Amino acid sequence: TTSVDTQIFYTSFHMIAPTIKTFMSVLRKQAHLHQQYAATLDAAEAALADLRKRLPSSHWESLQEMNPDLLELVRHAINYLLDTCSREQRCFEAFFEPRLPQEALDSLLSDLCGRCSEVLLPALQRERSWELLANAAELLKAELQDFRGALQVRLALRHCLATAQRQLLILARQELSTTGLDGNASVSSSSLDAALKVLAACYRVLE
Repeated sequence: TTSVDTQIFYTSFHMIAPTIKTFMSVLRKQAHLHQQYAATLDAAEAALADLRKRLPSSHWESLQEMNPDLLELVRHAINYLLDTCSREQRCFEAFFEPRLPQEALDSLLSDLCGRCSEVLLPALQRERSWELLANAAELLKAELQDFRGALQVRLALRHCLATAQRQLLILARQELSTTGLDGNASVSSSSLDAALKVLAACYRVLE
C-alpha cells in the first residue's frame, strides 16, 4: 500500500475513536468499583486487538511473493514493521487510554512482530552469501541501537539479529575452510585477503 492509502485506511478509525474512547474512559474510571466494568473494558480492548490482527496480514504475503534479495527484504520488513506497530499503537490508544498492564495491545504488537519474524527468519537461515548476511546483520544492529519503541519490536529485531549472526558464523567457517588457513599448506595473498574480509565482517557484526 502507498503512504496515501495507509493514511486513508487509518483515518477512518481515528475519526470514530473519540466517541468510543469517551465510554471506554468511563469504564476505566469505574473498573476499580466493580469487576464487571473491568471485564467489559478488557473484552473491548481484546475485541479491537483481534480485529486489528486480521488487517495487515496481506502485506507480508505479498512481500514473500516479491522474492527480493536479503538486504532489500530486511530493510523493507524493518521499515514496515516499525511503521505498522507505531500506527497500530496510536490507533489502539485513540480508542483506549494507556494503562499497565494492557494485554490486548501487547498481544497485538506481538502478533505483528511474529509475522515479521515468519518472513525474515527463514530468509536469514537459508541465505548462502556471507556478505549479504553481514550487511543484513549490520542493518538490524543499527536499527536496534537507535530503537526506543515497544519491547515486542525490540525483541523481534534482536531475535532476527541473533539468527543472522549465527548463520554468518556458519558461512564464515565454511569460507575460511576453503582459503587454506588450516596450517597444512601455504596461503596465497588472495586467500588471505578473502579470509580477512570474512573475519572483519564477523567482527563488525559481533562487536
